[in-house]
Amino acid sequence: FWKHCATPIKFLAMAAMLAGICWQKWIPFNFAIPDGGIAAGASEILAMPFRRQYGLSEFIAGVQVVRELTTFFFLGMCLRSVLKPKTISDVVVCCVVVVLLAAMFEFTQGFLPTRTADITATMFSAIGGIVGIRLMPGFVRVFVKTKNVIH
Repeated sequence: FWKHCATPIKFLAMAAMLAGICWQKWIPFNFAIPDGGIAAGASEILAMPFRRQYGLSEFIAGVQVVRELTTFFFLGMCLRSVLKPKTISDVVVCCVVVVLLAAMFEFTQGFLPTRTADITATMFSAIGGIVGIRLMPGFVRVFVKTKNVIH
């Protein structure tokens, strides 16, 4: 049973993960063009790294960093599991996909009036996804005990 159903289950898990990230990042779903236009919104995003963490307490800023890392960590693990890369260049493609997804999710937050986009969140999300991609073979080796995992 599991041999035939593993791939659809992995795709459903990845779709659920992407839906959760959309829900977390884009609530309340009322997109609007920033006052200065798209270019001004993008330059504001890139202007000052860590700007969201300046006004927060140390604990809340730490929780925010951990949340950004772990959200894409599990997405990276799901992506590597679904795409099943065979060579190191396939792993690099997985990493590029995670970085592009992180950038896309953060960039679209610039169009939500109640949310702000930050380049730092993109960096943390991308790092979390890449770490998830890199740790997936060890996770499989320890918990699944399979022999054909690329290191």
